[in-house]
Amino acid sequence: MALGVLEEASWQQKVVKIAPGDCLLLYTDGITEAQNPHGAFYGQKRLLESMRARMDCKAQKLQQLLLDDIFHFIEGAPNQDDITMLVLTRDS
Repeated sequence: MALGVLEEASWQQKVVKIAPGDCLLLYTDGITEAQNPHGAFYGQKRLLESMRARMDCKAQKLQQLLLDDIFHFIEGAPNQDDITMLVLTRDS
């Protein structure tokens, strides 16, 4: 659920430690719901596989490689939603 959409929604605060070598990926549903001309969705599984295959990259490079993979997958099909992500990595 998007933050602020429902007035009565409640949220909890949590602290998460990001260890050296970890990556945090925040993204909108426009990424997992991006479709190619054949109607296939990019999907969460493909996103995770693409990210895990590139975990040795710095955050900016990882983000660019993920976006390249998404746009290669959709083969120029028009976007139906935004494609937005934030990548954070922690070095040693």
